[in-house]
Amino acid sequence: MKTMQWARKQTGFTIVELLIVIVVIAILAAITIVAYNGIQARAQESSAKSYLAQNVKIAMNAVTDAKSSHLPAAVLPVGLSNIKPDNAKYRVVTYCASATEFTLAVETLAGKKYYTKNGAEVVNNDSMDTFQPCATSGISGAHTTYLNLPSQCSAENATCTVTGTATVVFGSAAQGRFNRLHNQTGSVTCNNATFTDPAPSFAKACYVYPN
Repeated sequence: MKTMQWARKQTGFTIVELLIVIVVIAILAAITIVAYNGIQARAQESSAKSYLAQNVKIAMNAVTDAKSSHLPAAVLPVGLSNIKPDNAKYRVVTYCASATEFTLAVETLAGKKYYTKNGAEVVNNDSMDTFQPCATSGISGAHTTYLNLPSQCSAENATCTVTGTATVVFGSAAQGRFNRLHNQTGSVTCNNATFTDPAPSFAKACYVYPN
């Protein structure tokens, strides 16, 4: 009889005990996810800072080679045009330059945005417009070049067909001058009437960036 009573008492975990275990596991999982996201974000930011720093050095070397004490628009684009856009990490790689200042900016595939002004410390600003980074950094009278242009959608005065919703840029890759329209759908006419002329007298085309 005593043996049967002892066997009946060994019935396993109670519901309360199981709930406690589940709650503990959930808390540990949440802590792990938060820690992982933090590590991932820091790694992403470190990678962007390193990438921008390397490319700023390329741009500044062009100024040095030209024996210039400032950043003339005629020299800086030459250096920045040597930058190798990293398509595997960045959706947008762009710069804008005035006669004496420049901003280099990137937007990651995950939508994080970073920029550096005149080679200073890299700043994270997810509200900035990476297609027009000079507006964020306070540089006026500048022109913008997208170094990570996607495949051409259509030539000038033709129709660009957008799948879903996307950003369409229109301009001259040779001159590095573009205008862009966000949240475009369906068909977009690639002409000066739609975008205004970003590069007068130069051949232009349309390019599509997914939103």
